[in-house]
Amino acid sequence: MTNLLKVEHLSKQFKGHPVVKDISFNIEEGHCVALLGPNGAGKTTTLHMLTGLLKATSGHIRLLVNGQEVADPRQYIGYLPQTPTFYPWMTGQEFVQYSAELSGLTLLEARGRTKEWLEQVGLTDAARRKIGGYSGGMKQRLGFAQALIHEPKLLILDEPVSALDCGA
Repeated sequence: MTNLLKVEHLSKQFKGHPVVKDISFNIEEGHCVALLGPNGAGKTTTLHMLTGLLKATSGHIRLLVNGQEVADPRQYIGYLPQTPTFYPWMTGQEFVQYSAELSGLTLLEARGRTKEWLEQVGLTDAARRKIGGYSGGMKQRLGFAQALIHEPKLLILDEPVSALDCGA
């Protein structure tokens, strides 16, 4: 297996207070990795640095695609935050298609994958309903669809089952 992600001596401070302290690890392609620790341990902060949402105080994060470091890793990352937010006036179908187009898929690709992913996450019957009427679990499943729609090399999930339900 080849390395997909290399994290070297990553640290983050807020107002001089260390939150993440000198962590290093590698993730190989095809592997699943979990960050475990109590509340306040820096897990979400670390994930925010990995996604590019937060700048590290020090250290390096390198995403490798086909063995080569990529300058802008965003197109290769799928991210589901701990508490996803949506546009309540959009339908689930509109939101997933919008996410697909934002990630660079053509309109035709976006439509096809939207249908596929809404089916995969069990939201086919609710696809044309406004997101504002979705339950918390339905929103979490919608978040999975938007995170996976562009087939990312690296999928980052922050507390992915916190509001997950098993049905509509």
